Amino acid sequence: MAPRRSHKKSRNGCDQCKQRRVKCDERGPPCTNCQNREINCVYSLAAARRVKAASTTSAEASPIQSSLSPNAPSVPSSTHYHNGQTEPSPGPPAPVAPPILPLPPAVRLLEFELAHKYTTDSYKSLCGVPEDKYAWQVHIPRLAISSHFLMDGILGLAALHIASGAKHPSEVVSYFDAAIRYHTLASSPFREALNNITPANCEAVFAFAVITTVFTFSSTQIAPGRRESGTVLEDVIAIFELLQGVKGIFSVSHGWLEISWFSSSIRIESEDVPVNNEPGTEMAFRRLMAFTDETMASASTEDYNVIKRLVQKLELCFSIFRDKQDQSLVLSWLSMLDKNTVCEARRGNPLVLLLFMHWAVLMHLMEPRTWWAKGLGAGLLAELLTRFPSDPRLDEMTRWPREKVNLRPIKVLQ
Repeated sequence: MAPRRSHKKSRNGCDQCKQRRVKCDERGPPCTNCQNREINCVYSLAAARRVKAASTTSAEASPIQSSLSPNAPSVPSSTHYHNGQTEPSPGPPAPVAPPILPLPPAVRLLEFELAHKYTTDSYKSLCGVPEDKYAWQVHIPRLAISSHFLMDGILGLAALHIASGAKHPSEVVSYFDAAIRYHTLASSPFREALNNITPANCEAVFAFAVITTVFTFSSTQIAPGRRESGTVLEDVIAIFELLQGVKGIFSVSHGWLEISWFSSSIRIESEDVPVNNEPGTEMAFRRLMAFTDETMASASTEDYNVIKRLVQKLELCFSIFRDKQDQSLVLSWLSMLDKNTVCEARRGNPLVLLLFMHWAVLMHLMEPRTWWAKGLGAGLLAELLTRFPSDPRLDEMTRWPREKVNLRPIKVLQ
């Protein structure tokens, strides 16, 4: 057996090569391996050794180092005054900041593009009304400076926004993959923060939860091959479940929050807001309410009141949207559902399916202003129509949703 070829052993390689257990050429940062893979290259051990060497070989920091270091004293700590003269004095060396390691150019360019996209465009998709603008355009990005999971959430949402409008399939895939990477990167630290909500992190946790909801809304529509499994209704139910988490975070931390829950939620919950819809919408909800009364005549008072309230609040959403164009209404109403109603939708309960069909119309009306809702309203309505029982009287109940979404009658399952 031939003897093994000798080689120089080194422990100064980058962290990424060590993790992958490959030879690092130590030319970085970035090293050749990391540069080829376009990933961040970090030499934490080598940097620590350089810092230690610098601190032991230098008795004092230079005036420039002292003046640029955070919280630098007015007089260097390595000197003291005696009869007007400065003399060396014993003491710990001035701390040396670890080197700032540059990211690969491709990563820097992408993140700059995504940050620009969010602060000039994507933030609008999180604003229900103009009053929300400052919070999502200025306040939330400022929070993200000290919250890495929120920063990654913002970048992921911006990447998804770009993917939603990309013309070439390769661009869609590229930006969608970037969106998933950033969102995945944020998931673990977000869960850690979620388990320990404090006044210091509650706004970042809440903002990320809202971003995740919108991210999920859009990713189900943009993902390549998205309809290979699952249904639009299941996508909507998944969003409902996310919203329950958002409501939970809000209930724990609302006393600390400076940003508000979707501003429309307060108006929807109010019993004093007048309803003012166009005649066609008003007639559609009158029919839906009459069908509710008839269908639930033998139901318990509690069950009847749950559905009646959902019908009334959805009608109010249409009225508020007509006046304010508030795009957060679709989420506000969805968050009001209870688990039993969701189960009835899965079972194909005609009344609950009709309720979701009317909600799909609201979703469709918001599409011109809401990129993350693109195609979801029409897709949900088309799917629900295939689940609807064959009955001429029920077909009349679906006429208004079909007309509003420009869908022709669909052959239903027998």
